[in-house]
Amino acid sequence: MKYLPILLILLLFGCQPNSNIQKQIELQESFIDNKYHLLLSDFHLKYMVNPVKYMGLYDYVEGLKERFDALEAELLLTDGHGDKSKEIVFNYYKMVEPGLNHGYLEDEFKKCKSCINDILLGKSLTRQERKMTVLFLKTFHTTLIENVIAEETWGDFKFNLIRPIIVSDRNKLKLGETYEARVFLTAVDTTRHPIYKIENALVEYGLEGEGIVRFKTNKRGVQKWGGTVIWQKEDGVELELDIEQTYIVE
Repeated sequence: MKYLPILLILLLFGCQPNSNIQKQIELQESFIDNKYHLLLSDFHLKYMVNPVKYMGLYDYVEGLKERFDALEAELLLTDGHGDKSKEIVFNYYKMVEPGLNHGYLEDEFKKCKSCINDILLGKSLTRQERKMTVLFLKTFHTTLIENVIAEETWGDFKFNLIRPIIVSDRNKLKLGETYEARVFLTAVDTTRHPIYKIENALVEYGLEGEGIVRFKTNKRGVQKWGGTVIWQKEDGVELELDIEQTYIVE
């Protein structure tokens, strides 16, 4: 999980002087808010490109956001009494449950419910306690949205091999220069290969389906190349992904 789990947040805050707790809450909340907005922006872009495919998920994510916003506002203001607060909490819980497909999410959700119940029962009513509960809730909510979107949008791909990849900025250096490389994992389906359509280039296939693109350089300066990668899904529908890259000829 990319965000601090609730028990770890409690431990960290418990070790802080009271004067620093509010600052820590605000820093963690700002971090989660940024991640949350990026998640929604990225998903909205996917929805704009293919609204038919993502319509059901879009309705769920937007409905969940609306109920989350109402719950956040209520937790900061409620005195713990009245049917309105209970209704807002119940509406959010009901919307969350269909997305709980992982055990650790269910555990985090139970911890959130416990903190929320303390507010509703009048046990946690200080501003700091309310803000901490909202932070727990945002941490859980963001992780839930991330998992729900990822499961839906990556469902088209099936992989049977994970391997490390190293991409260096260059292989020839002078003494004293800095070598730089990026290392990451890639997932591969060795049973099917994509189709590479690259303009004015010779494309060869590597051992596990990667495309090896080669150009004959004939002029200096910044050169741009691109094309399309076509992936056939299990249902036979072709997914087309555009690619573009530049290189410099000295």
